[in-house]
Amino acid sequence: MLAEAKRNAPKRSGLLKKSLGIKRDTRSPKLRPVHWIGPLARFKDVFRYAHLTNFGHLNRDGSVTVGTRWMDRAFEATKDEVVRRFGDRIGTELEKRAARVRAK
Repeated sequence: MLAEAKRNAPKRSGLLKKSLGIKRDTRSPKLRPVHWIGPLARFKDVFRYAHLTNFGHLNRDGSVTVGTRWMDRAFEATKDEVVRRFGDRIGTELEKRAARVRAK
């Protein structure tokens, strides 16, 4: 999904595309990890406007800038692959844990 998001990102300066990455939520438990795809915090300026390019916003003069929904398109394009890969990985982990339980 990260590659697709980078492909869909608006290319005004290219900084948004460079800032995209995957980060694990450190507060999530080990057995239920949560990962975020989006601009990394070290790119402070991009971190502040990435959601505006995706969802759109109202300008100060009252005009509307329509969002390009680039993250939504990335998700829609890769959701089947993500679910398949998740299933493959969780299946092997379940087998390992089941073998450990049987060994006890």
